Amino acid sequence: LSDFQGDQYTLNGSFRFGNTLAHLNKVVREFFTEEKFDLIGYNNNQRIVEAIDESKPYVYISRKNSTLMRHVFDNLDSGKKIYFEGNIDLKFIREVYDFYEGNNSILKFKSFESFYHFENVSREKKDFKSLSAIELVKTYKSDLPKKLDKLERNMVKDSSQADIILTTVHGAKGKTYTTQCMIANDLIDLMEMYEKKLNGDEEYNLENILEELNIWYVANTRAKGDIQLNLSTLVFYENVINNTTGTNEKLFNGLIKDLKKDMYNWKE
Repeated sequence: LSDFQGDQYTLNGSFRFGNTLAHLNKVVREFFTEEKFDLIGYNNNQRIVEAIDESKPYVYISRKNSTLMRHVFDNLDSGKKIYFEGNIDLKFIREVYDFYEGNNSILKFKSFESFYHFENVSREKKDFKSLSAIELVKTYKSDLPKKLDKLERNMVKDSSQADIILTTVHGAKGKTYTTQCMIANDLIDLMEMYEKKLNGDEEYNLENILEELNIWYVANTRAKGDIQLNLSTLVFYENVINNTTGTNEKLFNGLIKDLKKDMYNWKE
């Protein structure tokens, strides 16, 4: 776009989410970038809730596939119907488990000397699909095949039939969910980034932070109805923006109260 001449106009409003959530995104982004960020939400029906009602259908949004899978495994015994938005390669996860168990006949793993070698190469290449599968294998070990079998029995092909819709942030880009949403705790750790910024840590790179903040922003702005923010967001807002501490309930109540107060002052 920089090759074209013309005026630049920035979209700063959305009818998807509410102004309270818009102001939260504004405050967090301005804190880290130290640049003005205007954002207005026009959806007056959205609510930020302390906890969604998990007895009703909901969308679970995470950064990584392995986080989605752990959430699924935690809900297998409930018999809830599961829908994955986008492809989740269960066959590949099974193959990684078989390789972990010593099956060296799988063609795609022939070039690796061992499972440890496969893990190291996956980290070097930042192969997130393999890393997610490795994480699941090392977490659940011999229980993994049984959990995958049960998951396949609970999966549905139509999202309208699901009790839980699972999606990564990348898969949710451009989407609007009218179903209540829960945001996973595997997004950027705002407190950790704050401490790195405060201490002048070499790992604190604004370019990298912006990418993670954009992912955090996408996750927090898909819901049109009720949304449960992740704990990292609540802790950061209360400890850094408001400089207070407390229980999860207190953090949540403080967030809502102070955001609304700050929001109205900002609007005025």
